Amino acid sequence: MCETGVRTLSRAAAQSKPRRYSAGPGRHSAVKCAANRKGPAFVPATYAISGLAFAIWVAVCAAAPELIWQGLLLITHHFTLLNLYAIVLIGLILAFFVEPLMDRIRNRRWELEHGNNQSLILTAAFAFALGAAAVALHEGLNAYLGAGESGPDARRESLVQAFDVILQWALIPFAVTLAWFAARPGWTAAWIAGAIALTWSIAVGWFYEWSIRDIVMVAIPVLMAIVLGFNYVVGEWTHYTFRHLAIGTALLFAGFMLSAVAVQGLLWLCGVRNWHIYTLTEFFEDIRFYAGWALGIAIAPNPVPRSPAA
Repeated sequence: MCETGVRTLSRAAAQSKPRRYSAGPGRHSAVKCAANRKGPAFVPATYAISGLAFAIWVAVCAAAPELIWQGLLLITHHFTLLNLYAIVLIGLILAFFVEPLMDRIRNRRWELEHGNNQSLILTAAFAFALGAAAVALHEGLNAYLGAGESGPDARRESLVQAFDVILQWALIPFAVTLAWFAARPGWTAAWIAGAIALTWSIAVGWFYEWSIRDIVMVAIPVLMAIVLGFNYVVGEWTHYTFRHLAIGTALLFAGFMLSAVAVQGLLWLCGVRNWHIYTLTEFFEDIRFYAGWALGIAIAPNPVPRSPAA
């Protein structure tokens, strides 16, 4: 009887003890909110590799529209039935064989949910558009790389010129994107990285012998893009950060180009005709450049993994 009574009293005392490590609903919610604000765990090596890969992706997308455009110009200047056959053949192979196969490899599934929802007409239109882009890119690369040149020296010179053209379009978005990733620790790191990226952009213009007007017209939107990216990266590091940044960057570049047109119009109305912000050719070149830049941010693989559901 005594032992039974002692065990009963001990069990009652254990049940009456307060739980020292339990947290109420309010504290639990606060911890979850703080974790959501912080974002995924920071791993320096993974973070650096993903940032570098994302920056390269964006830089390539910024340079791609100009190459495709130059290829389209070459096709329109000497369009033949051979070009049409190439467009149809390459488009059909890419759309009906390569892309479905790659899609299944990426998803690691043979049956795709969206496979039967596309009509044949849309698929055929997609094939033609994809073929046109592929042939245009091929023609553009041939023109830049000097495939039509017979001598090795001429080809080598064309290759160097092509590499310089691609670098001029790609180096600035590459530096700005790296600056965005460097800004994650806080505003002190952000301003240092921003100053380096802006200096880099100006140095690119100086190295490739741009005019002072061209350097300034590039530095202004670059500075705005740097600051815009810092506001997103420092204030919000979630799976949706770069989606929001892509939209914001596109709107920023569109606003800058429209503002440049408006200022140019005001200058003409005031009788200033010997100085211009953009020529017509330069204007559309920058539209292609900024469109490729914003599109690259949108279509590049998201460097921030989706947080697990709470």
